[in-house]
Amino acid sequence: MNCNQFNTIPLEEVLLAIGHLPTRQNEKEAWYLNPFGTENHASFKLNKHLNIWYLFSEGIGGNNTNFMQKFLNTSISEILIWAKNQNFSSFQNQKTPNIKSKNPLKTYEITEVKEIGHHALLEYLNSRKVENQTEYIKDVDSPFSVHFKSRIFS
Repeated sequence: MNCNQFNTIPLEEVLLAIGHLPTRQNEKEAWYLNPFGTENHASFKLNKHLNIWYLFSEGIGGNNTNFMQKFLNTSISEILIWAKNQNFSSFQNQKTPNIKSKNPLKTYEITEVKEIGHHALLEYLNSRKVENQTEYIKDVDSPFSVHFKSRIFS
Protein backbone atom coordinates (compact mmCIF):
# COMPACT_ATOMS: atom_id res chain seq x y z
CA MET A 1 0.00 0.00 0.00
CA ASN A 2 1.22 3.51 -0.78
CA CYS A 3 0.03 6.95 0.38
CA ASN A 4 -2.25 7.47 -2.62
CA GLN A 5 -3.96 4.14 -1.96
CA PHE A 6 -4.24 4.84 1.76
CA ASN A 7 -5.80 8.24 1.08
CA THR A 8 -8.57 6.60 -0.98
CA ILE A 9 -9.80 4.66 2.05
CA PRO A 10 -12.73 6.52 3.64
CA LEU A 11 -11.46 8.36 6.71
CA GLU A 12 -14.61 7.15 8.46
CA GLU A 13 -13.15 3.63 8.29
CA VAL A 14 -9.80 4.81 9.61
CA LEU A 15 -11.44 6.63 12.52
CA LEU A 16 -13.58 3.59 13.32
CA ALA A 17 -10.45 1.39 13.31
CA ILE A 18 -8.93 3.56 16.06
CA GLY A 19 -12.16 3.66 18.05
CA HIS A 20 -13.67 7.03 17.14
CA LEU A 21 -17.36 7.41 16.34
CA PRO A 22 -19.04 10.56 15.03
CA THR A 23 -21.15 12.69 17.36
CA ARG A 24 -23.32 13.70 14.39
CA GLN A 25 -23.29 13.13 10.66
CA ASN A 26 -25.19 13.40 7.40
CA GLU A 27 -24.42 12.29 3.85
CA LYS A 28 -21.86 15.08 3.29
CA GLU A 29 -20.00 15.35 6.59
CA ALA A 30 -19.36 13.86 10.01
CA TRP A 31 -18.33 15.58 13.23
CA TYR A 32 -16.12 13.99 15.87
CA LEU A 33 -14.66 14.95 19.21
CA ASN A 34 -10.99 15.93 18.88
CA PRO A 35 -9.11 12.63 18.34
CA PHE A 36 -5.86 14.30 19.47
CA GLY A 37 -7.12 15.65 22.78
CA THR A 38 -10.16 16.03 25.01
CA GLU A 39 -13.10 18.29 24.40
CA ASN A 40 -16.84 18.44 25.07
CA HIS A 41 -17.99 19.73 21.67
CA ALA A 42 -17.08 18.20 18.33
CA SER A 43 -14.60 20.33 16.41
CA PHE A 44 -13.20 17.66 14.08
CA LYS A 45 -15.04 17.77 10.75
CA LEU A 46 -14.80 15.09 8.08
CA ASN A 47 -15.87 15.98 4.54
CA LYS A 48 -17.10 12.62 3.25
CA HIS A 49 -17.12 13.59 -0.42
CA LEU A 50 -13.54 14.91 -0.48
CA ASN A 51 -12.32 12.51 2.23
CA ILE A 52 -10.49 15.29 4.06
CA TRP A 53 -10.65 16.48 7.66
CA TYR A 54 -10.33 19.78 9.48
CA LEU A 55 -9.85 20.31 13.20
CA PHE A 56 -11.35 23.71 13.98
CA SER A 57 -9.97 23.84 17.53
CA GLU A 58 -6.39 23.70 16.18
CA GLY A 59 -6.83 25.07 12.65
CA ILE A 60 -5.27 22.05 10.94
CA GLY A 61 -6.50 19.45 8.47
CA GLY A 62 -5.59 17.16 5.62
CA ASN A 63 -5.96 13.66 4.25
CA ASN A 64 -5.67 10.20 5.84
CA THR A 65 -1.87 10.27 5.82
CA ASN A 66 -1.75 13.69 7.50
CA PHE A 67 -4.24 12.51 10.12
CA MET A 68 -2.34 9.35 10.99
CA GLN A 69 1.00 11.21 11.08
CA LYS A 70 -0.42 13.43 13.80
CA PHE A 71 -2.36 10.65 15.55
CA LEU A 72 0.44 8.06 15.69
CA ASN A 73 3.31 10.58 15.71
CA THR A 74 5.37 8.31 13.48
CA SER A 75 6.85 7.98 9.99
CA ILE A 76 4.86 7.51 6.82
CA SER A 77 6.33 4.03 6.31
CA GLU A 78 5.07 3.02 9.78
CA ILE A 79 1.65 4.46 8.95
CA LEU A 80 1.48 2.42 5.75
CA ILE A 81 2.46 -0.74 7.62
CA TRP A 82 -0.28 -0.01 10.18
CA ALA A 83 -2.82 0.62 7.40
CA LYS A 84 -1.90 -2.56 5.55
CA ASN A 85 -2.41 -4.58 8.75
CA GLN A 86 -5.90 -3.12 9.25
CA ASN A 87 -7.36 -4.91 6.20
CA PHE A 88 -9.76 -2.07 5.44
CA SER A 89 -12.85 -3.36 3.65
CA SER A 90 -12.75 -0.55 1.09
CA PHE A 91 -9.16 -1.41 0.12
CA GLN A 92 -8.42 -4.90 -1.03
CA ASN A 93 -4.93 -5.41 -2.40
CA GLN A 94 -5.93 -6.80 -5.77
CA LYS A 95 -3.53 -8.65 -7.98
CA THR A 96 -3.79 -7.52 -11.57
CA PRO A 97 -3.21 -10.08 -14.27
CA ASN A 98 0.13 -9.76 -15.98
CA ILE A 99 -1.13 -9.23 -19.51
CA LYS A 100 1.38 -7.40 -21.64
CA SER A 101 -0.16 -7.55 -25.07
CA LYS A 102 1.38 -4.79 -27.15
CA ASN A 103 -0.96 -5.47 -30.06
CA PRO A 104 -4.44 -6.09 -28.70
CA LEU A 105 -6.63 -8.12 -31.01
CA LYS A 106 -8.81 -5.86 -33.16
CA THR A 107 -12.31 -7.25 -33.45
CA TYR A 108 -13.38 -4.70 -36.03
CA GLU A 109 -12.28 -3.33 -39.36
CA ILE A 110 -13.03 0.15 -40.65
CA THR A 111 -13.25 0.04 -44.41
CA GLU A 112 -14.76 3.46 -45.09
CA VAL A 113 -15.57 6.68 -43.23
CA LYS A 114 -18.07 9.02 -44.87
CA GLU A 115 -20.61 11.73 -44.15
CA ILE A 116 -24.00 10.59 -42.83
CA GLY A 117 -26.34 10.07 -45.73
CA HIS A 118 -28.84 7.43 -44.71
CA HIS A 119 -32.29 8.95 -44.11
CA ALA A 120 -32.99 6.84 -40.98
CA LEU A 121 -29.69 7.84 -39.39
CA LEU A 122 -30.35 11.52 -40.11
CA GLU A 123 -33.81 11.20 -38.51
CA TYR A 124 -32.28 9.52 -35.48
CA LEU A 125 -29.74 12.33 -35.06
CA ASN A 126 -32.55 14.87 -35.41
CA SER A 127 -34.57 13.09 -32.70
CA ARG A 128 -31.52 13.20 -30.40
CA LYS A 129 -31.06 16.93 -31.13
CA VAL A 130 -27.53 16.44 -32.51
CA GLU A 131 -28.25 16.98 -36.19
CA ASN A 132 -26.08 20.11 -36.22
CA GLN A 133 -23.01 18.17 -35.04
CA THR A 134 -22.31 16.42 -38.36
CA GLU A 135 -18.69 17.58 -38.43
CA TYR A 136 -18.12 15.30 -35.41
CA ILE A 137 -20.37 12.41 -36.48
CA LYS A 138 -19.43 10.06 -39.30
CA ASP A 139 -20.95 7.04 -40.97
CA VAL A 140 -18.50 4.18 -40.66
CA ASP A 141 -18.83 1.25 -43.00
CA SER A 142 -20.34 -1.23 -40.59
CA PRO A 143 -23.91 -2.44 -40.25
CA PHE A 144 -26.07 0.62 -39.60
CA SER A 145 -24.14 2.58 -36.99
CA VAL A 146 -23.16 6.13 -36.11
CA HIS A 147 -19.76 6.97 -34.68
CA PHE A 148 -18.60 10.14 -33.00
CA LYS A 149 -15.27 11.54 -34.14
CA SER A 150 -12.26 10.51 -32.10
CA ARG A 151 -8.56 9.97 -32.59
CA ILE A 152 -9.35 6.79 -34.52
CA PHE A 153 -10.76 8.64 -37.51
CA SER A 154 -9.51 12.16 -37.44
